[in-house]
Amino acid sequence: MKRKELYISVVVVAALVGGFLLWGAVERRAISLEKPPDIPVFLIGGLPPEQQAHVDAFKARILHRISSGKPLTEKEKKKVSAVLFTQAVSYKFSTEERASIEAVLK
Repeated sequence: MKRKELYISVVVVAALVGGFLLWGAVERRAISLEKPPDIPVFLIGGLPPEQQAHVDAFKARILHRISSGKPLTEKEKKKVSAVLFTQAVSYKFSTEERASIEAVLK
C-alpha cells in the first residue's frame, strides 16, 4: 500500500510542477515583445485581415506588458517606440492607449 501512495504522490507532484511551468511559459509569451508583425512600409487600403489579426495580437501584448507594472527593458522600449512612432496607423491606438505607452517610455 505504501508503494501505491508514493506513486500517486509522485504523479500529483509532477503534474503540479508541469502545470506551473506550462502556465509560466504561457504568461511569459503573453507579454513578450520579441517579434512584432511585419507591416509594409506603404499601406494602401489597410492590412489584409490575417495580418491585421497579428497586429491586433501584438497590440494586446504591448498593452498587457505596459500595464504589468514591470519596467520595460531598453530593447522593449525601442520596439514599442518603433511601433508607436512608425506604425501607429496599423495598430489603431486610442488616445488613452497612446498616452499610457508614452508615459511608460519616458
